[in-house]
Amino acid sequence: MSMTSTLESNTRRVTLAVAVVAVDLGTKITATRLDHAPDAGLITPLRNPDYSLGIIHAESLWLIAGTIAVLAVAAWAYRRAANPTASWWVGPLVLGGAGANLIDRAVFGSVHDFITTPWVVFNLADVAVAIGLIGFYHDLHTRQRQEGRCTP
Repeated sequence: MSMTSTLESNTRRVTLAVAVVAVDLGTKITATRLDHAPDAGLITPLRNPDYSLGIIHAESLWLIAGTIAVLAVAAWAYRRAANPTASWWVGPLVLGGAGANLIDRAVFGSVHDFITTPWVVFNLADVAVAIGLIGFYHDLHTRQRQEGRCTP
């Protein structure tokens, strides 16, 4: 890969990660303003002090440190598992989504979730992370199939 194409590829990845952060933080601000709207529908803003859909409870500082550690491991694992068939958007979605929630937690001490279902309340950063993880699994599975290490 030439230096120009590497730069273009990295620029595209950084742009997507920054866009995920910007869109997520923008929707959190908008959802907070819609909190008192009579027809807000599925939008119910709340501050979630917990981690991972409320499964992990800890002080905010520990959750921030844990998120930074997870981001570092995820970046390392993605680079290590990367191959020519890997989807370019997987890493930026995970890093952008986790980064957006990290910013939210660092600034406010909690994450602003606002999309309400009967089971969980989440935000667009959570959706980006979930899509990225599904893409990572798909890339990993595709690579293993190509190497003959698993069956379809």
